[in-house]
Amino acid sequence: NRLNMKVQILLTVAGLAASLDLEQVLQSPTELKNLFAEFNAKFGKNLSPAEVPMRMRLFSNDLKEIVRINKEHEWVSGINQFTAMPAAEKQMYLGLNDTLSAPAPEDNMPPRE
Repeated sequence: NRLNMKVQILLTVAGLAASLDLEQVLQSPTELKNLFAEFNAKFGKNLSPAEVPMRMRLFSNDLKEIVRINKEHEWVSGINQFTAMPAAEKQMYLGLNDTLSAPAPEDNMPPRE
């Protein structure tokens, strides 16, 4: 339908615009540092001075991946709380959280007679 097509076109254009902006950021060390500082503030990252170079490198690599994804897909990828996070740290967020599937305590009680 026409509305779906308009939404897809809008998302594609938004993705291209986001991709182009990030490409510009990647070309400017000053803009990259500024965006990295904004990212850290927004997501409450309190990095030690020794940690900053590694996280900045990860941030830059993640931005490059976001640009690549946004050029190849209709949907838009962007910066989130997992950006600039080492793989080992991301692993802590993966997996099954079955706390919601545990039966309530009353479900474990024997039936009343």
